[in-house]
Amino acid sequence: MLDGDCVIGVDGGGSHTRAALVGRDGRIVEVVHGSGGNFQQIGLEGLERLLRDMLGAWVESPNGVRPRAMCLGLAGAGRQAEQQAITTHFEALGWVGRVRVESDARTALAGAHAGQAGIIAIAGTGSMVLGVNEEGEWVRAGGWGPILGDEGSGYDIALRGVRAALAVHDGSGPDTVLDSVLRQELGVSEWSQLVARVYGGDLDRARIAALAPLVLQAAKEGDAVAMSVVDGAVLGLSGQIAAVARRLHADGRARLAYSGGVVVGSSLLREKIGRQLAAQGCIVENAPLRLAPVLGAALLAWEHVGVKLEAVAVDVLEGSGGALLAET
Repeated sequence: MLDGDCVIGVDGGGSHTRAALVGRDGRIVEVVHGSGGNFQQIGLEGLERLLRDMLGAWVESPNGVRPRAMCLGLAGAGRQAEQQAITTHFEALGWVGRVRVESDARTALAGAHAGQAGIIAIAGTGSMVLGVNEEGEWVRAGGWGPILGDEGSGYDIALRGVRAALAVHDGSGPDTVLDSVLRQELGVSEWSQLVARVYGGDLDRARIAALAPLVLQAAKEGDAVAMSVVDGAVLGLSGQIAAVARRLHADGRARLAYSGGVVVGSSLLREKIGRQLAAQGCIVENAPLRLAPVLGAALLAWEHVGVKLEAVAVDVLEGSGGALLAET
């Protein structure tokens, strides 16, 4: 039953959106699912349709009771102008008391440490590092996309691996198992066949990024070129983690959580990052993710109305949100 003393958290990714109705006592009243919520892909009208279908009775209660706030953590909504436009639109609809809009990375950070200070390194198809200190100041590094950055991401690692294999083909680089492994996975007998597929759009960013586990496995098995590829990717991502820790004045005592399939799925990658951070004089404490991004959004929604959940309520939220975290 919607009693009004609750907020809505939304985690809108490229392929999937989740929303959670969360009470002030930390209870998860209900969770609903929908299609992709990337703002750049569906626009303002598409976002309204998506959320209207998902949230339904939460925001159109016949007795006029409304949730106190809603925080939308959206992919493709990292710029202030976009966030303000979305905020203005949804506040005008009157669904909830107040509206807050953040990037999906920002809500992931809030969830990672349950609203406490810390850093999150996100490395899936793309990558980004964010951190927040005890004073609530937060900074980011990376996240510039596949052309300008995304160091340590699946796309970065895979592309470095493909380039190393192409160097074997050209005779300009040392032999590596990546030459045969990647050609087999891509279904090409000659590297020249790759050109039309890449530039013709058959092999998009996500498909190339999916090659990263093969590069990581080759490195784990001792292929020197694959190890060099991974080391190069690690250097960029660890540098961004160290930069965030330094800007937060938290190097040497920062809690670091990882998110994203590439880094979470590779102990080798995490170990190399840890060693590189130590070499840079940045000692961090590895910490598990505490809350799923959708619940991080709920925490930010409560914060938006001036409520900091009691520790016992956060414990309740953490205890009941395990299934959501497992799906992240």
